[in-house]
Amino acid sequence: RTLAKGARFTRVPWVMVASTTVSVGIAVRTGVRELQVIAALVAHRLETGHDSPPDPALVKRVAVELYLDPKHAPDLSGDRLRLVRLTRKWIVSGAFGRNTSKQATKALDAAERLDAPAVRARWAAR
Repeated sequence: RTLAKGARFTRVPWVMVASTTVSVGIAVRTGVRELQVIAALVAHRLETGHDSPPDPALVKRVAVELYLDPKHAPDLSGDRLRLVRLTRKWIVSGAFGRNTSKQATKALDAAERLDAPAVRARWAAR
């Protein structure tokens, strides 16, 4: 078939497209669950030893930073979340069938070792 402006409709195996779409959906759902668990642990660590609950923006930023790069301390200086990297990670892992459980485990370990007083101090000072 010829589409608009002379583009041609190629024959794509629809089973492949459908299975890739399902895989990406599963990867996104799994990633969201992993991120929720990490955020809950981060909130618990930041709340321990303080009378007030932590700022939700701080919890979100630290959880996303640890999820994307568990080897480094969370960067609190930037104004934007790493949503593009997060989305790209989930789409690529779903399309290529990568298992994210090892990195999620590393992120959980990093959240357990989080220096909560230092993070709260840096957040308050920014």
